[in-house]
Amino acid sequence: MAHDVFVSHSVKDKAVAEAIVARLEAESVTCWIAPRDVMPGADWGESIIDAIESSRIMILIFSQSANTSTQIKREVERAVNKGVYIIPFRVDDIPPTRSLEYFISTSQWMDAFSPPLERHLDTLAKTVTAVLKRSPLPAAHVPGQPEKPSILTPPIPPSRRKSILIAATIAALVIVGGAGLYLVQKKERATEKPAVTPIETSTPVPITPAVTPTVTTTPVPVTPASATPVPTLVPIAVPTPTTPSPPPPISSAQVAQSAEPTVAGEENTYSGQVGSSEATFRLRFGPTGRVSGTYTQNGRTFRLEGQNPTGKLLLEEYTDTRLTARIELTRKNSAGDIRWEGTMHNTPPDNRSFPVWFSRQRLAQSAEPTVAGEENTYSGQVGSSEATFRLRFGPTGRVSGTYTQNGRTFRLEGQNPTGKLLLEEYTDARLTARVELTRKNSAGDIRWEGTMHNTPPDNRSFPVWFSRQRK
Repeated sequence: MAHDVFVSHSVKDKAVAEAIVARLEAESVTCWIAPRDVMPGADWGESIIDAIESSRIMILIFSQSANTSTQIKREVERAVNKGVYIIPFRVDDIPPTRSLEYFISTSQWMDAFSPPLERHLDTLAKTVTAVLKRSPLPAAHVPGQPEKPSILTPPIPPSRRKSILIAATIAALVIVGGAGLYLVQKKERATEKPAVTPIETSTPVPITPAVTPTVTTTPVPVTPASATPVPTLVPIAVPTPTTPSPPPPISSAQVAQSAEPTVAGEENTYSGQVGSSEATFRLRFGPTGRVSGTYTQNGRTFRLEGQNPTGKLLLEEYTDTRLTARIELTRKNSAGDIRWEGTMHNTPPDNRSFPVWFSRQRLAQSAEPTVAGEENTYSGQVGSSEATFRLRFGPTGRVSGTYTQNGRTFRLEGQNPTGKLLLEEYTDARLTARVELTRKNSAGDIRWEGTMHNTPPDNRSFPVWFSRQRK
């Protein structure tokens, strides 16, 4: 499978590599990175070579570790040999070794050793997108090879030219004569009476005593005395390829009632895992058991469509318009939350399977004494900086709004189970932090306190609080 980008990195630079992949795949740039994309049981070296050959760009994360890695040197050498465009992404301010310098000395470097990393990731994403749009893609910088000297051909003397001309004339006459003789013989054969050829049909052909057809390359007439039984030609039924019919829809009896205690059409947010990576699911449940939504993992978002018979979730994952996986989940009973567990089966040729689970807290009643849909304004802090929060609380515990800090505004989405606020911070469409808050009892005001956890690769945490006077 072809990829846009191959990420060459040392194991010690895994966090930076994953941040690059997440940023590029958010821009719909397909990436290949080890060990994530090495198929289980596949040969490691062969997988690396195949991935380099099928990629258009190599991003080399150049660090102290990569500079001394023999594996990195092999990957770069293969990329140069295959004409792959190389972008060195330098995270350490050091010169390359002589062996690496030979291959990347003419490439345009991208320095990324000064914080913050996110600024360099944005620049890298723009560079990769611009390079991929070029046609044709620029070739890798390959060290020049000396040109081979041309071989001089000695001139042909005049006497030899005359001999060659005579020989060519004779050869032309022979060819013309041979062609004429062939056409005459072909015409004579065409006027001859055609031989009797047996006819293969679905029904047996009656056999006369005079001539019995035999299965040979050229039919031979047989006298009655020497006639032998000939096997009858039996037609063989050839199966006609059919298109498999789609699975039957879930009946109304199966979908008598949705397994989710939720408002029809309202988006519900779940936290969980696909394989060993965290994922966020957002699902809407229809009144007849239909389910739609998305899930986000490692910066990439996939579309989900499916059905919700009692106690089950049957989902299909789509990447753009292509079906890429099927997910089968079972509802697990719990007094405190709503939890789904099951398995994801990737479609061919991938065929891998992963455990999947996700859950959300039950929303018995909003913990905020507020009018549904009305905006409430709070003052507080994120870290050491002042911030203003504006939140709306829905009747089923849904929360939406924004907060503003240092002139920047961030979108918030989440839930409000009793005594808790579980919020997600979004910068544009990208999930950048999770906020967990607890209600503090006070006679004079409504106060929330907790912690903000930034998503990878940042991973920092900050104390958060905000409050408003009771109305």
